[in-house]
Amino acid sequence: MTPITNKIVFNLLEGVVALYPANPNGTPQTASPIWTGSVAESLGIRSNWLMEETRPTGSTYPCKHPLIPQYTINLGRVWILDSQLGPQGYDASYPSYVLDIVWTHEVTQQWYRKTFYGVTIGEQGWNARDIENGLLEDQQFNAQYYVPAFGSNAATMPVISQSLPYTVNYTDANGTVMLYTYDPVAQQFALVGNSGLASIGYSSQAFSLAFGAGSPVLQTSGVGSPIYDAPGLVYDGGGPPGLPYDSAVMQVNGGLYIGLPSSTDLPRLDFMYGNQRVFTVTTLGLFGMSFTDGQPGTIPAGGYAILSGGSVVAACSPGLVESVQTLTTA
Repeated sequence: MTPITNKIVFNLLEGVVALYPANPNGTPQTASPIWTGSVAESLGIRSNWLMEETRPTGSTYPCKHPLIPQYTINLGRVWILDSQLGPQGYDASYPSYVLDIVWTHEVTQQWYRKTFYGVTIGEQGWNARDIENGLLEDQQFNAQYYVPAFGSNAATMPVISQSLPYTVNYTDANGTVMLYTYDPVAQQFALVGNSGLASIGYSSQAFSLAFGAGSPVLQTSGVGSPIYDAPGLVYDGGGPPGLPYDSAVMQVNGGLYIGLPSSTDLPRLDFMYGNQRVFTVTTLGLFGMSFTDGQPGTIPAGGYAILSGGSVVAACSPGLVESVQTLTTA
């Protein structure tokens, strides 16, 4: 049995739930919470996987393959009314919401957060526990996905972003897991999964992305002279072979491809903005909708910045990968 060391146990009293209406693009209206900090008597969160069933030849039993999880949040709140304003309460008048749950340890002030997106109301009702106690308002919400966050000091805990979450999902034959989140302000990746599956690293001088213990697929330093006009590429450098190598340019050790990789091209990393795929990296190279050269300025909403030496050398936004110099391949 694994000893319980360096573990944190949260209870219901240490949790705060906030519900925000969502804009049409799914971002939360953080300035207009519907309710926040109300007393909760019960909280339950369940993950339900969408399944695909196959029947292999000769097999007695069918095989179920989990595809993606969906989430159900059950919340029982003490039913309260404002005696001055009348029976306002919670009214399911918005098509979608963002639901944020934060636990803060009473002693250590360590905190953990789950922010659910694509939230819709499923059920709402009232439950009398007995003849004298107050009523519980039971609410059931369904969510498409959530993003975790954690920290060691509640005093510095950030508020949830007014943009959609940036996540990097790893997929192999066993399924899909969230591996990194991305902070568009700090332009940094934060590990939330197993770095042994794939690693994204940035020091003061270099960016590197690799699968497992393999060689980097994307990197901005420590690479040899680029190879131009390699056969079989959808897009290539197009420059003369004698062009000097610039270590501040992003190199793709593979190909640049328009569109999506094959479903069998595994493992892969999907860089997401909300539910939208921005670009994908596999061991074969970089997949995007289009590629261009330019001088990336302000990174648009949903975009990822690739840094080298503190400067942006590539801006990867929905539909476009723009680099400060022709992307090189080797």
